[in-house]
Amino acid sequence: MSANFINPWELGTDAQSTLIPSFCTGTFILTKLVPPREKTIRNGLVAHFIMASYLDEYGKKVELVEAKETASGYQIEFPLGKRGTKGTKFRGPQNSYRFINPVTKKWFTIASEKLSPEYAMEYLPTKIADWDKATEGQKEAYVDEYLEDMFLFGLSQDLALPINEDGSFTKPVVGLKTQLYRVYTAPAEGSKYPNIKITKWEKGKPSLDGEHTIVAEPLASAIEEEYEKREETFDPSTYVESKDDKEDDVI
Repeated sequence: MSANFINPWELGTDAQSTLIPSFCTGTFILTKLVPPREKTIRNGLVAHFIMASYLDEYGKKVELVEAKETASGYQIEFPLGKRGTKGTKFRGPQNSYRFINPVTKKWFTIASEKLSPEYAMEYLPTKIADWDKATEGQKEAYVDEYLEDMFLFGLSQDLALPINEDGSFTKPVVGLKTQLYRVYTAPAEGSKYPNIKITKWEKGKPSLDGEHTIVAEPLASAIEEEYEKREETFDPSTYVESKDDKEDDVI
């Protein structure tokens, strides 16, 4: 019996998938900035980014996130699916803090011991006039703020954000929108999750600058909320950088 009358192409529909290339340049929005899951600010900061669009091999922009403002808030859609659209950057006390100072153009390093509560307790009395009058609770809050600023500084350098006229650094905030390279590596044997690196620097590619804009925080949070509805997540603070990662992801 011949089955030539069967046309399987008529029985399905076009599958929608991100089909994001293993390497591409994307526009990312910082949608969440929090300590690692079930940990505190002293353990580090995780910056969650959603790729809103990317450039395909022909330089054409492919939109991955659509947002509409309604009376009840933002309506977010992922027209090609969510898979592969998220990337994270982690900054904590165990990271390397070695960068090129954008002003002096010289290498700049912060020793790891200066990223600890113990060092903060030594340093802060030299900067806070009424330190001796502060309660223990206030002192602990100052230590948290010190470490948060240190981790935010590391993230700002990872994103090539500019130094302000007064010498202060530009702090990453939810809603920050900037270009990053996305480098996908398939899951290692026995692992469920792939490694998705997002970076301003990749070997053999021109460095991306720190140009950025800021979208409304409620919009960025709505994108994160919609992404998380049916998406499994992982704890990026457990990711161990290789030597190559540390060399690639610095100014």
